[in-house]
Amino acid sequence: MYLWFRITCLVALSISLPGARAAQAAWRSTLYPESWIPTDVDAQGRFLHDFSYAGYHQGELSIPTDPPGSTYIVTNTPYNADNTGGNDATAAIQQAINDAAAAGGGVVYLPAGTYNVAPGANSYALRINRSGVVLRGAGSNQTYICNTDPSMRAKSVILVQPSTGDWHAPLSGSEILAPSDIGYPSRTIPLSSVSGLSIGDTVILRADCTDDFIAEHLMTGLWNADLQGPAFCRKITSVNVASNTINVDIPTRYYLKARDSARIYKVAPLLEEVGLEGFSIGMKQNYKSDWKEEDYIVPGTGAYEVHSSHAIKFKHARNSWVQRVSTYRPPANAGDYHVLSNILLLDESIHVTVRQCLFQKPQYKGGGGNGYGYTLSGNDCLITDCTAVSCRHNYDLKSMKTSGNVIHRSQGRSARLASDFHMHLSMANLFDSMSLNGDFLQAVYRPYGTILHGHSTTESVFWNTYGTGSGTAVESRQWGWGYVIGTSGSRSSVTRGTANNTAPEDFLEGQGSGATLEPQSLYLDQLAKRLRGVLVNTSQELTRFGPDVAVPLHGTVYSYGDGGTVSQVWSQVSGPTAAIAAPHALSTTVACAKTGTYVFRLTVWEGGATNQSEVTVRVLVGSVAPLSSKDVIVGESQTSAPAAGYYPDATLSNSNLSGTQGSSYSNARENRVVVLGFKLPTLPIGSTFTNATLNFEIVKARDHAAIDPSLNVYLLDTENPDSTGTEFFYHGPGDSNNAVTFVGETYISVGTIAEEFAAGQYDQAYTLTGAARALLESFYGGDNTPDQSEAFFRFNLNKEWNYLSGSPYQQYWLNLADDESSLFIEHTVPPPKGSVVIIF
Repeated sequence: MYLWFRITCLVALSISLPGARAAQAAWRSTLYPESWIPTDVDAQGRFLHDFSYAGYHQGELSIPTDPPGSTYIVTNTPYNADNTGGNDATAAIQQAINDAAAAGGGVVYLPAGTYNVAPGANSYALRINRSGVVLRGAGSNQTYICNTDPSMRAKSVILVQPSTGDWHAPLSGSEILAPSDIGYPSRTIPLSSVSGLSIGDTVILRADCTDDFIAEHLMTGLWNADLQGPAFCRKITSVNVASNTINVDIPTRYYLKARDSARIYKVAPLLEEVGLEGFSIGMKQNYKSDWKEEDYIVPGTGAYEVHSSHAIKFKHARNSWVQRVSTYRPPANAGDYHVLSNILLLDESIHVTVRQCLFQKPQYKGGGGNGYGYTLSGNDCLITDCTAVSCRHNYDLKSMKTSGNVIHRSQGRSARLASDFHMHLSMANLFDSMSLNGDFLQAVYRPYGTILHGHSTTESVFWNTYGTGSGTAVESRQWGWGYVIGTSGSRSSVTRGTANNTAPEDFLEGQGSGATLEPQSLYLDQLAKRLRGVLVNTSQELTRFGPDVAVPLHGTVYSYGDGGTVSQVWSQVSGPTAAIAAPHALSTTVACAKTGTYVFRLTVWEGGATNQSEVTVRVLVGSVAPLSSKDVIVGESQTSAPAAGYYPDATLSNSNLSGTQGSSYSNARENRVVVLGFKLPTLPIGSTFTNATLNFEIVKARDHAAIDPSLNVYLLDTENPDSTGTEFFYHGPGDSNNAVTFVGETYISVGTIAEEFAAGQYDQAYTLTGAARALLESFYGGDNTPDQSEAFFRFNLNKEWNYLSGSPYQQYWLNLADDESSLFIEHTVPPPKGSVVIIF
């Protein structure tokens, strides 16, 4: 696991100019520091998925402006499509599509005008069932496709779907079981065999919605096997016969357990390179009566006749697009309606980009899944720079085959209901940089549906949401963890909670401060990182006291490749000359013989990709105050515990020491406390005390209570732990000056092993300031010799609460090695021996 902590400071600047707003300092999410890599997970299991794979060719290629193949102009011979809106043009346009498909692809061009189409006996008016076909108009304000059939139940105006192919229909003999659970996020997949698999194969990673899976999500009796379970469409990028593993192009988004028949299989080829662009689409109004919520199941009603219709539907497609397409109100419509029910559905499709589209105003917005704007039911599709207006749900995601999708920099206006995660545990999707007016975003347990919707999503992210009007901008109560990071505008409030078994409460940061969130777009920033090919991180700054010190350097590398050779080298950028012990190792030491500021760089290569990160090492003048004693203090305001007092533990051979807040002590401020003593050094003759830095490392932590404890450190007046202490830093949530998250981990059972951290992963150095600095300086009494032999620091776990229930507790373990837990006394440089000081 990887933990990253960042101190954020928000500063309000008052500007006297009329109408000027107070400026806020930029801030970053604690889950997404500049050093983020896709394996980062905090101690409570919280992390942000890598959403950079969304869109056409995973964002690595631009949508082509000049697709390959010939251009088929539908108004020319032999098609002679009517573009006046007087005669039906369905057959003519379909023939041009078929001709382009037979030729291996091409552009079917619809010049300006209105083209009437209708399904007839088919379930669609126009269909693209071969790869490489682009249906292109002269522009959304020039080319109009008008569906003239008002009875469109379960039909589409434009259907993009191959003749065969379904994510739940394995090719014969292609299924291979996983011998063990497949974790997430992971690109390496263990299999019982790799026979018959090759690089480039398209496979589905699947698990079933078994009784155990259902029970694990607390949905017994509500969900059933018809939900089919998680499904991820992937391409194989490498095959390892020796280990019976494959690598896939995109990490998994949720676990697939052997218990649930975790497996992979091949499916029929997906359509590719299909585009719809540059036109408007409308549907003539249905004039029958009865449009109530449940009328879609009543034959003869208007609601029944338009139920489950779509203007555009994609199924089993990949690397395709819809751009600059709008809906419009056909002139024959008496009501202000653009379409009969749903507008766009991306079903069992991956890497489809929808951009610069405006969809609005369905006629029927009743129950049963009607009146939706943009609906996603596949993997890693991208909706960007789009707008939805006056739909039942402007944007909607649903089902366990829905993951990795991104709705980016788009608008939702005047919706009947929320833009939402709709049903059956979609996994790890992203709303990014959304602008809302008369709409809001929702991810909650939904007690509706023939098969109860239940938990609608898990691990999905709402990033940088801007809302106008009043009310909630985001309502998030997801299964497991969900994330709301950055809201702004007059509608910026967030509703959370733990109803319907959705504990823990979803992660929230930056409510009302989204305007200064960095980066503004999570998707674009993650994409930029991935396009570098390899990421490298180092500690940002280290402080040691010397001269003549050996400083450890640690680096972390993340490769987006598939097992190729990764090379790295440390080099010195600036500062006094230093000796790097092992320049080509990720972890090494550097010998700093002089005081000063050093900068070291770790450079990494993989194939043609390269990246680098730098670390600053400050070597200061100072003396080490090594650890001299350790004591556990039990008591302090306990009500039902051993008598309060001083319980020394003189055994210094232990490698670490824990402090615990126990469940049996109700109303206790701190129930168990760690006190560390450091032997104060005599400073060199001629020097004076200037400052001090406390160094310590937390090597383990656990939080069974899920209450986000804070860790406070006090410099004590004396060795008595009950003496008045000066708190020189605060480490915990809720402090706007130095707020970072405690390194606790939430557990279901007390018996779970505590979280361990890699060496140096939580190595902290805090410089004393204010009253704490003054107190320590006073111990020297203006002389180089301290008035007392030791300085004592008390580490408290602190959480305000009224009562404890069950058996919650928190623990942390400190590393007591002298090189990890030390106090450094900074002082001035004494004059060289034999020097003469002249005062005049």
